[in-house]
Amino acid sequence: MYQKNIKEQIAPASITKLMTAILLLDAYSIDEKVNLQIDDPNIEGKIAYFKNNKTMKIEELLDFLLVYSANDAAHAAALLVADTEKDFITLMNERANKLNMKSTNFTNVHGLDEKGHYTTVEDLLALSLECLKYPEIIVSTSKEYFYHKNDEGNSLKYYSTNTLLDDNFTGLKTGWTDDAGLTFVGLYQGLNRNIISIVNRSIVDESLNSHFKDTIKLIELSTFNFNDYILLENGEPIFSTHSATASNVIKNDKDLITFGYINDPIKIIIEEFNGNQLTLKLSNKIILNYNTSTSSSISIVSNLLTWLFRL
Repeated sequence: MYQKNIKEQIAPASITKLMTAILLLDAYSIDEKVNLQIDDPNIEGKIAYFKNNKTMKIEELLDFLLVYSANDAAHAAALLVADTEKDFITLMNERANKLNMKSTNFTNVHGLDEKGHYTTVEDLLALSLECLKYPEIIVSTSKEYFYHKNDEGNSLKYYSTNTLLDDNFTGLKTGWTDDAGLTFVGLYQGLNRNIISIVNRSIVDESLNSHFKDTIKLIELSTFNFNDYILLENGEPIFSTHSATASNVIKNDKDLITFGYINDPIKIIIEEFNGNQLTLKLSNKIILNYNTSTSSSISIVSNLLTWLFRL
């Protein structure tokens, strides 16, 4: 809907953790219990102060990673999947290549500024679309807060870094570093729409919410400038033509075709259209059946015309 500087190299900040989460969920189910390994006592930035061999469910670790955005959660996730962070970063870059994120290179698992750790807005869109295939991620990032018992048995409340959750957003990830500025990948699910927005290098203002203000501007632009249109309805004729019937005759040992024209137009009726399935009917006979989620409108029309000219 809108783009600016989408190929420019940027720092991803904690948006990096989306890739970390994907690899974690590829390796574990959400209900599995694991023992966390912490072999780096000097993790910088925001941390949850995990201790070595702490036991928790993957669901809890995912919340610490995406909701609270703890850097030691990213470290622990990496060591659950690979032997070392370095090995895990290799997996991150391999997955980025599979997602055609050609302008991305990861050098850490959490997103702190580092030489060689970069991406583009275009690549972050590819990463965001991949996240939509993981319902566990959406469930986690839609939480305003979660509770977790510390080692002393006290239940602590951890808040999301996303303050737009009350405005029909269900994710996806915030970030903030010197190089990235304030950055945010938003998943808006209001007005019967699913809209992904990505902002980077928003000004680090005193209230630390300029990335959210920029996001709201993008959502308003999309909702006001891009309207919903009903393209097809059940029972609606979509094609009318004077078609030809053909019959084969034998003459001089060669097949010839003669045509007889129909006076009345042919009407092809939509038998069913539910957003994913399109069924076309002619004279009470189903002639075409399409999965519209995998077929383009061009291919549908092309095959429809091919069928008509075979009459």
